[in-house]
Amino acid sequence: MSNSDVNNSRLTLMNTNSSSSSIINSTPTSPSTSSICSTSTSPLSITTRRIVKAKRSLVWRYFKNMKDDVLNIECVLCSSVITRKSTSTSNLLHHIQTQHNVEYQHLNKVMKSHTQTSDSTTRLPLTSDRSIHLTKLIADFIIYNFLSLSIVESPHLQAILAEIEPSYIIPGRKYFTNNVLQEMCNEVRQKVYEELQQAPGNKFYTSDDLEIVYFYCFMYLFNN
Repeated sequence: MSNSDVNNSRLTLMNTNSSSSSIINSTPTSPSTSSICSTSTSPLSITTRRIVKAKRSLVWRYFKNMKDDVLNIECVLCSSVITRKSTSTSNLLHHIQTQHNVEYQHLNKVMKSHTQTSDSTTRLPLTSDRSIHLTKLIADFIIYNFLSLSIVESPHLQAILAEIEPSYIIPGRKYFTNNVLQEMCNEVRQKVYEELQQAPGNKFYTSDDLEIVYFYCFMYLFNN
């Protein structure tokens, strides 16, 4: 073999190696197994967050949750452990009442104050349209059934109204007498007067006759 043939063979071999190298370099590299493992998130690596509901009852100021134990509660006053069988705080309140009387008296006073504040903010005013409507219905019920005004103090009637409208409080007997029934009586009196004025031969009605009519209307409305 001549020298020129040998040189040509070497050049051909070099070109072949160069092409193979370029092909290998141009091939996209797949991510390594180690990189995949490093970027993946294992379910065990996710930290679970425990959602704790806010403690609304004031009695919780004297108790705290025990670590890793959701059923048992520790009293911060005496370190007693109270077992909760439900979400109710009645057993916690009972513990304060029987074991810590001074704190219970203070807690009871604060709870009553909160209850009164809550009632005053949610109670329907007597002058609201809803209260006026319900009060008028009660007055009609009393009048047309010839009932005593003492029925407004009946616990059964109050329970019925509490189911219908919890924010409505039935007024007392004095309010019905001085306001509701008096206003209804005035309306009836005015209506009777207008009808008598429009009736034929009204000139024969004297003031005494009208007073008698008014009296009967008044007795009808206030009949117990």
